[in-house]
Amino acid sequence: MESTTKAAPKTIPLKKACQAYPNHLLRKARQDRGWSQQKVAELIEAPQSFLVSRWEGGRAIPSPIYREKLCLLFGKSSQELGLLTPPRSACHSQEHTTGYDPIIPPVSLNTSRLIGRDRLLGQLKESLLYPTAHSVTALSGLPGIGKTALAAALATDPDIQQHFAGGILWTGLGPSPQWHSLFAHWSNLLGVPQAKPSSLISGEMYLQALRTAIGSRRMLLIIDDAWNREDVLTCMIGGPYCTYLLTTRIPYVATYFARQQAFQVPVLPGEESIQLLIHQVPALVHVEQEQTKPLVQAAGGLPLALILISNYLLLHASPHQPRRLQNAISKLQQVKERLQISYPQAGLYRDQRLSAGTALTLQTIIDISIAKLDKTARQVFFALSAFPPNPYSFSEEAALAVTGTTIETLDLLVDNGLLEVSGSGRYLMHQTLTDYARLQRTTTLAEKRLITYVVTYLEQHLQGKRKLEQEQYLILYALPLALQLDCQTEFVRCISALTPSLCTKGWFPLIEMFLQEMWHIAHNIEEYHRSLTLILIFLNTYLREQNVPGSAEAILQKIQVTAHPVQPLENKEPTSET
Repeated sequence: MESTTKAAPKTIPLKKACQAYPNHLLRKARQDRGWSQQKVAELIEAPQSFLVSRWEGGRAIPSPIYREKLCLLFGKSSQELGLLTPPRSACHSQEHTTGYDPIIPPVSLNTSRLIGRDRLLGQLKESLLYPTAHSVTALSGLPGIGKTALAAALATDPDIQQHFAGGILWTGLGPSPQWHSLFAHWSNLLGVPQAKPSSLISGEMYLQALRTAIGSRRMLLIIDDAWNREDVLTCMIGGPYCTYLLTTRIPYVATYFARQQAFQVPVLPGEESIQLLIHQVPALVHVEQEQTKPLVQAAGGLPLALILISNYLLLHASPHQPRRLQNAISKLQQVKERLQISYPQAGLYRDQRLSAGTALTLQTIIDISIAKLDKTARQVFFALSAFPPNPYSFSEEAALAVTGTTIETLDLLVDNGLLEVSGSGRYLMHQTLTDYARLQRTTTLAEKRLITYVVTYLEQHLQGKRKLEQEQYLILYALPLALQLDCQTEFVRCISALTPSLCTKGWFPLIEMFLQEMWHIAHNIEEYHRSLTLILIFLNTYLREQNVPGSAEAILQKIQVTAHPVQPLENKEPTSET
């Protein structure tokens, strides 16, 4: 989407209604085809048939997108269909009066459109233009997910500007809103004498003066980066014909005000993440996908992460020195490097949420959320990074066991947008948040608690197939972690409990890999060797009963159990201890 900057007058004028000029050419083209207005709306994918009625009646003019679709539909030019905009002097309606807030953030210089957001932008436009029940549409999502970019794109959309002809106001709140500056700015735009309220009563009178100035204008008020309900309510100064667009990283704030018109902004899928990177850095077309794939996975579909990565790569993309791009890709494999890549901050393109001189990085954006937590909640957030990140989820039971916290603290992290709910009683953390949290920890206590939880869970649910499948990925994640942290006893107990389930799934290469590791552990420890022997007895018997010739022998030979020959194991049956 192209970035446009509109000069706003000091005040937003209120003008008289103008005369409508019926579009007989468009109506005749439709009637010649024998189509109804509803039929035309369906053919051009307009959300409501009354739009066609307004166009034919001259009460509105189609946006460029719909003008193009109408021309293609009827095989005529804009002039032949009477779709050209009438002279400005012919219209004095408030419906065609524009007054747009000059502090609306410009769309990024580095991208001409919001890749992967077309469908969501369409839904948001429909929600703003044709609200179902509430005058509030809300966006919620992770830090860096692109909520502000979406709001700015909507504010500069021709259809939105035409509909909200009374003007568009913008405010960025953040954790600590600067109320005096905010209302002084709106006062300038609305022509209200500035005041410095010294009490609650005078403050309310000041807000009422702003509301009176708006009157019956049809305006869009964009409240960006709201952190609590009270701040949002303070900004709701619009009249009866005003609509609000709210962005927040706090899910319950979005739901509270917008109800069914609350949209959670999703991460970008893998293909669109790659598309964004290549759009920003065309030189990546010549780079092997195996090299860029880890970067895409590390970004986790987070637009800000992808843009920061692409900016960094762009600086090192020299057509005559491909090694520089290769070196930059290698450097970004390090978590700390990715979190600290900075984005240029200057002039109109400075992120107003950050103080002057502060670089825009993934770390500084996440820091804003972390600063709102108390010490206990921070430690819980850091400990949750012991779990594998999104797309893998973990249970509430596991989260409580690993962090030693309470349900209330988990709720607090959800309410602050740092932990996502993934189905009933399950959670997940984004890759970037996990990376950030892991850098803050200096011990592996959380990982060891996770391994202990997995061992206990396995031994408690040996016969529960559904329970084992539910935590299958977490179990497989914990096994190499146990080896890495030298938790040998826990590893052996896991393999002893898990082997029957892996056999049922037919995952024999995985069994072989784990047993190889177990053999190295058990070589000089009798207790572990006994466990290994029992597993081999079970495995051999299972494979024979399932009529899988050769598999048992191959696995046993690869494991090289020299201390206990294969033959005695074949004559034994699995015991209850397996």
